Amino acid sequence: MIPSDFNIDELNLQPGETLLSVMRKHWFVLFIHILPFGVVFFLPLIILSVLSSITMSPTQMALTIFFSSFWMLISLTAMFTIWTNYYLDLWIVTNKRIIDIEQKALFNREIKTLHMKTVQDVQVDVVGIFETFLKFGTLRVQTAGTGGTDAKIVGIPKPELERDIIMHEVNLYRSSPPTP
Repeated sequence: MIPSDFNIDELNLQPGETLLSVMRKHWFVLFIHILPFGVVFFLPLIILSVLSSITMSPTQMALTIFFSSFWMLISLTAMFTIWTNYYLDLWIVTNKRIIDIEQKALFNREIKTLHMKTVQDVQVDVVGIFETFLKFGTLRVQTAGTGGTDAKIVGIPKPELERDIIMHEVNLYRSSPPTP
């Protein structure tokens, strides 16, 4: 489950490490976040169509068009920012670690690395009608230790499959003899 636009050359894999999965949030998560700004984007067009029946001076019409354009530009910028955050949020699963890349804001990124040897439990939460029918949910990975390195990704497609991939690798790690 590696997206076609993912460039594996940019990922510095350790010797003997193989890429198993790259996860992005489900498209519905993006849709829900962008929908309000999409509605807000079209409000000036609706207002302009109503105001077109009212006689306005050229100055009033120019100001109305200016503020409508400004409003639409702000809405587009917000939608672009949401899409960028969606696109840059990634979970990368290899046979040795889980890399959680979370884009918190346009210029704010947090990267966590969870090693398979510290993974204790992987939990899947699928809550609600949309998550159930569209087959997406939340994946939580709990690790050993007090470092606070637990990770959660909300809205990934097929979370049960991803949980199985991670737990398979954890079980392989636990059953293999330790390397010096």
